[in-house]
Amino acid sequence: MAIEGGCFCGAVRYRADEHTDSVAHCHCQHCRASTGATLMTWVEVPRAAFEWIAGEPASYRHESDWKTAITRRFCADCGTSLTYERDASDWLDVAAGSLDDPGAVAPAHHVYHASRIGWLEIDDQLPRHDRGYPGSQ
Repeated sequence: MAIEGGCFCGAVRYRADEHTDSVAHCHCQHCRASTGATLMTWVEVPRAAFEWIAGEPASYRHESDWKTAITRRFCADCGTSLTYERDASDWLDVAAGSLDDPGAVAPAHHVYHASRIGWLEIDDQLPRHDRGYPGSQ
C-alpha cells in the first residue's frame, strides 16, 4: 500500500510505494531531542520504494548506537521531521505524523522503551523493547 505525506507548510512532499508493518513508537533521546516530542512514531519503508516528489528537504547527520551514521531530513521552512535514515541500510523510516493519512498505518511496538520519559503513561498492549526492534532492518 502506497503512502504519501509531507511537511506542515507543504514545501516538501514524498511518496513510498510500499511500507512494512514495522511501525514503531521510538522513545530514544535522539528522537526526543531532534523533534521536541516525547516520542516519535516511525514507519519503515524500503529505500527503493521511497521518493521525494516536491521540494528538497534539509538534512543533518549524527552518530547513533546502530554503529552507523544517521541522516535526519526535515523541512527547512517549517521544521517538520520527515525521515530517519541509517547509512548502509536498504530501509528508511518516515515520520508517521507527516503522513497525509496517519491512520493508514498502525503502531506495532515500542522501541527504546527503557529511555521512555517517566511521566509518560502508556496504556496499550504493544510489545516493548528496551532498545531497537530485534528484527529491524
